[in-house]
Amino acid sequence: MASKEEIEVANHGHDVRYSKRQWKGVDIEPIPFVKTGLGPMGESFDVFGDGTIQVIRTPGHASGAMTVLIRNHEQSVLIAGDTGYCQESWRQLELPGPVDDKKLMINSLKWVWDLEKSGCVILASHDPKVKQDIIQL
Repeated sequence: MASKEEIEVANHGHDVRYSKRQWKGVDIEPIPFVKTGLGPMGESFDVFGDGTIQVIRTPGHASGAMTVLIRNHEQSVLIAGDTGYCQESWRQLELPGPVDDKKLMINSLKWVWDLEKSGCVILASHDPKVKQDIIQL
């Protein structure tokens, strides 16, 4: 599964991140995002239908960018993906590399920062300062 926007970009092969031959013969279904009020766009997909794992639209870096929010009753962890490369991305609004839409990127970073301030652990995918650890929820 991938976002509809990323599938479209991948299928057209005009983006340097994708090569059509990587997707040849692979049937990728779009994530069925719905309006939930969660995330900067208010759209997410509840993977198990119980709120424990949510895939959330966070466009900006790419039109189809997303994050994954994992929750239990007491804790939450956000896997930021390319939405923020490191803590400075959301804490200081430093844009992560190439950006598809600057306004959407800033909105997504602000949402991540608000989530962190509420106590959520944020895992940035490209942060060399992040130490390997086990997070138990």
